[in-house]
Amino acid sequence: MNDLNILNQITMGVILFAFGVLMQTLVTFLIHQRISDQLASRRHSIYHAAARLFISMSSLIVSAVIQSMVWAALYVEIGAFKSFYHSLFFSFSCFSTLGFANFLPDDPFKLLSALEGISGSLNMAWAGGIMYSLVNRFYDSLRVGPNQIEPAQS
Repeated sequence: MNDLNILNQITMGVILFAFGVLMQTLVTFLIHQRISDQLASRRHSIYHAAARLFISMSSLIVSAVIQSMVWAALYVEIGAFKSFYHSLFFSFSCFSTLGFANFLPDDPFKLLSALEGISGSLNMAWAGGIMYSLVNRFYDSLRVGPNQIEPAQS
């Protein structure tokens, strides 16, 4: 493998990583921030809050699926896999950091899959942080009664 191929893989990986960060940022600020503000603004029934948390988690899952599909399309485009199915399965396992080895790319493309694993790990940590924040806001809203002072914002 020549140095140019390594540089190309790193460049493609960084571009797709940047795409993932942009997508997570948009999901965070367009959906989660609004839901977080709504949860903090007033008391909710458990069902209302559960529906909002479900929407948030669903949007994070859709974001991860879209990002995995973009990685899979790249693998097919550069010739790492002949079939989109194999590429998609491999991409899901790399992005989720499960690392199933049922399908592997050819040797020249293994560096790119490691970069996808890093991107997926950071994505999952980000998603976990978002959900932790939303659940905290929900529990804070349940503890605040009509005559109680709202908890301090952290």
